[in-house]
Amino acid sequence: MNYIKNDKIFSTTTELDFEEYYRFSLQLVNKYCFSLTIITSALIFIVTTLAGIILQSTLIDVAFWEFAVTIGCGIYYRISYRKTIKKQYNDYCKDGELDKKVTINFYDNYLIEETEHIIKKIEYTKIKKITETENNFYIKTKHEIIIVQKEKCNEKEITFIKELLQKLNN
Repeated sequence: MNYIKNDKIFSTTTELDFEEYYRFSLQLVNKYCFSLTIITSALIFIVTTLAGIILQSTLIDVAFWEFAVTIGCGIYYRISYRKTIKKQYNDYCKDGELDKKVTINFYDNYLIEETEHIIKKIEYTKIKKITETENNFYIKTKHEIIIVQKEKCNEKEITFIKELLQKLNN
């Protein structure tokens, strides 16, 4: 692909180790996790209430078991999710399906994402959302999320991305 590169503002690189991949995966599942939590909590409430009625337990007993089971399920889910993502990351790395190094070039009106396998141009108008966390910016389009690691950017570059974020919010 032949892009005119005379208006490049800056370039940064993202290194995708497991911890970065895990944080990235958490950005993808927020809506799913919220829905799953609501459904699981409702099921726990129904099952423990029915068990309380059948066993003729007091309201305090039922409330205690609902709370204990909900906390236990939450802890189990969090641990199992991390293990699942670790396996997925290892499988992708082993199969060569995951590019661990991504270069993002920022221009006046677009960015270009480059890996060993792809070069993709993304107009800023196609960006749906930019999420800022302690470690990263997550630039979300309709079909993907681009990670920009703050530690790899200087203050001027971080300011540019924050200004881009402000433009999207207006």
